[in-house]
Amino acid sequence: MSILRETSIILIKINKIFNLTINNCMTGDLKKYRIDACLEEMTVKENRQAQELFPRLLKISVNTFRNYRNIKLSDHQDIPHEKVRLLEILLGLEPNALLNYEPVGKTFKQIFEELKDIEYPKIFLESPAGRQFFKTWMEQRNCGNIK
Repeated sequence: MSILRETSIILIKINKIFNLTINNCMTGDLKKYRIDACLEEMTVKENRQAQELFPRLLKISVNTFRNYRNIKLSDHQDIPHEKVRLLEILLGLEPNALLNYEPVGKTFKQIFEELKDIEYPKIFLESPAGRQFFKTWMEQRNCGNIK
């Protein structure tokens, strides 16, 4: 089996292990963020002022802000975390209160335990290229020398 094919198979397995799904509610017009809902709670005057002021405070264009408001849950598009936090502060929300979904996933320990069953990392690290890659990676992170 070619190294490319093996790598593809391993990446598919790792993707299944991470399994970062969004509660299987990725359909319909459900939006990823509750920006519009928060704006609708304001008075008409506050809403209009917020829509003019927020893009300036976030240092983005009006169109970008409009796009942020219309991101669907099924879209791959996302708002940078810094901008989400600023919006939450401006709207007086707790951290992660702007999200319209609950991200789920596995802990590092769970992932690590499942990766132990995959032979590829062992084979990869035993190859000269794999050892060199891992050694360089460790050195870049000042993790010490590896034998």
